Amino acid sequence: MEGIRSVLAGTPLEVSGGDGTRRPRYYPAVSQRRDMIPLAVRIALRNAAGGAGPYTLREIDDLFNAHGFTQRGQVEDAGGERRTLVEEYHARIDWADPDSAQRYLDLVADVLDRYPEDNDAPGSPGRNLRRALMQAGFVAPDGRIRVPGAQGVTPEPDVEGIWALEQLRVFISHIHAVRAEVADLAGFLEGYGCTCFVAHTQIEPSQDWQDVIEQALTSCHVLVAYVTEEFHASRWTDQEIGWALGRGIPVVPVNAGSQPYGFFGAIQAIQRGRLTAWQLSLPVFRAIAVGSFRAGPAKRPQAPDAARAVVRAFCNCGSYDATRARFPLLELIPRDLWTREMGAELEQATADNNQISEAFLAGGTPVPQAVRDLVARVRPN
Repeated sequence: MEGIRSVLAGTPLEVSGGDGTRRPRYYPAVSQRRDMIPLAVRIALRNAAGGAGPYTLREIDDLFNAHGFTQRGQVEDAGGERRTLVEEYHARIDWADPDSAQRYLDLVADVLDRYPEDNDAPGSPGRNLRRALMQAGFVAPDGRIRVPGAQGVTPEPDVEGIWALEQLRVFISHIHAVRAEVADLAGFLEGYGCTCFVAHTQIEPSQDWQDVIEQALTSCHVLVAYVTEEFHASRWTDQEIGWALGRGIPVVPVNAGSQPYGFFGAIQAIQRGRLTAWQLSLPVFRAIAVGSFRAGPAKRPQAPDAARAVVRAFCNCGSYDATRARFPLLELIPRDLWTREMGAELEQATADNNQISEAFLAGGTPVPQAVRDLVARVRPN
């Protein structure tokens, strides 16, 4: 019985290794019961409260205590230990318990109060936390942060805690040395409607590294290989590429200092050159879409998700330039993937988003007219 309690709590148990030795191995609660708070939200909260933000150790303790997660006494301020303290409290939470999940989201709301939305710079902990909540479907129409399960949203058991719901899943293979620039690229791809897995920023200390990577590789829709000079020397990257090729999913290489090689050497690589992560995100997303649509939905089960991501990316354009750049992506979507809902979403965005309604394509055609013509051509009978 004690062993069962340890597994559910995410504490270490000794297991036998292949060489006859015994070693501690952590079993996250998600392996036994369904978590209600995705991993992406937990990591974003950990960075907002435990990173280089506005919280002292004492304030972190008070925050978790106020929401019923700890009875620990006051602690002395020591900024370098903030992240460790947040991780310690996270390890005690039963993520499968509805009451704990809602109390945790109430705690998240309190943290966001310390990060005013109008002062959030791109990539700030507050903005990243809001984005994680939106992608997980935790923001209700009334603006309250709620558990999606209360609204009838049930994550797939094999992807919960790894991917945001109902989005195109992109695994980014890379080496540790470039994790910061890869995280930036992932952030911009998420703006196109993707949910990205970047191992060095998304695996919690209590989770078995290899198990989580295997779950992500088994359930991703596309793999992006960020190929640097040291890429081939990694113990992991070649295996990740081979896994993706073996599954038959699209692989998108980015030449970030080295050409792709071996079995994925024949795939046309995107040249990073001097492009910033923001500039690189558009050609990478286009390659993701093209790879997803190639060979049709029968051989590309992720194609419908890619089509919806393209539509969402266009609807969320924040500038005239983005509108002009993303409109051609709509024309990549095969006709048999268009749905009435996608057409209606485009028409609604044309009315609501002035960066679309007031924009013109390069040839002078008003974008609203181009959208209407496109929807008329592809709308299902």
